[in-house]
Amino acid sequence: MTAATSKQIEDTIEKERGRLFAFIRRNVPSKEEAEDIFQDVLFQFANAFESIEFMDRVSAWLMRVAKNRIIDSRRKKKPQAF
Repeated sequence: MTAATSKQIEDTIEKERGRLFAFIRRNVPSKEEAEDIFQDVLFQFANAFESIEFMDRVSAWLMRVAKNRIIDSRRKKKPQAF
């Protein structure tokens, strides 16, 4: 990863951070779970940055990945108290 690529990733994350986290937080029951999903989305973004074809749609891409992670977290079986 070049320095320019790293800078682009940082700038994009800084720009989208507030809105993305707010979206995730509205859709999950706890702040801790929202932070975990947020970190997963950012990690996936950093790994896929080079392959994202349309950088003008990166916001939509991030929201879609976040939505998929939220759905995945809801599907996980969670322990239930007796």
